[in-house]
Amino acid sequence: MKKVIDFHSHIFPDAVAQKAADNVGNYYSLPLSGNGTLSCLLGGEVDEQTRWVVSSAALNPPKTAHINEFIHKTCISNPRLIGLGSIHRDTPDREAEIERIVSLGLKGIKLHPDFQGFDIDDPAMFPVYEQIGDRLPVLFHVGDRKSDRSHPKRLKKVAENFPRLIIIAAHMGGYSVPELAEEYLVGTRVYMDTSNALRYMSGEQLTDMIRRQGVDRILFGSDFPLMLTREAYEQIRSIRLTDAEWDAVLWQNAEQLLKL
Repeated sequence: MKKVIDFHSHIFPDAVAQKAADNVGNYYSLPLSGNGTLSCLLGGEVDEQTRWVVSSAALNPPKTAHINEFIHKTCISNPRLIGLGSIHRDTPDREAEIERIVSLGLKGIKLHPDFQGFDIDDPAMFPVYEQIGDRLPVLFHVGDRKSDRSHPKRLKKVAENFPRLIIIAAHMGGYSVPELAEEYLVGTRVYMDTSNALRYMSGEQLTDMIRRQGVDRILFGSDFPLMLTREAYEQIRSIRLTDAEWDAVLWQNAEQLLKL
């Protein structure tokens, strides 16, 4: 048995899942291992103990509440899932929707600045960060050669200006720009997830970054549907960590952070 919590996965309603997954793959010019459906996600388990933190970024402000309801209901129907809500800068009744995310029992919030069309350090988002405070962790997509919106330096500014905000920087803080994650985020208080990290750095670089950031701030992730959880697990296990470090990265840190 291998206890695993995949902290970074995306699911969509079956009727639109393939289209949504294709849009992600086309944007990044990457092949897909999954089609974005729940059944496909579950089929990529490491074993029957695998759990997933699932989200779907709100790209259409008026549909934010529907997206959060979809994630909530899907998690209720499958206890192996842990849901993150989403919020858009232009969501109607944004403050009320954040409170509804809390009341639904969702465990955090996912933001994708590039897809949602805002800069991480956009002043219009400051009231959102202030309202969330330390009640829910926020998972940010960070780092992309195609866009400056999710630049690691922007996330560092938010981390410095909102010390109560619990921040998780996806893709080891730099997606396709790991050198910028090294420059701006390594050594800060942010958490990082490992999703897609080994596309853009070597195993030795990843191991070094994990150790310098602190193993207690690293979370395993796949970025499904780009990768299945099992594929991401097999890939990351190629690096060298101690058994205690693996337990921390693969499940303990997630359990502690999300208070599971």
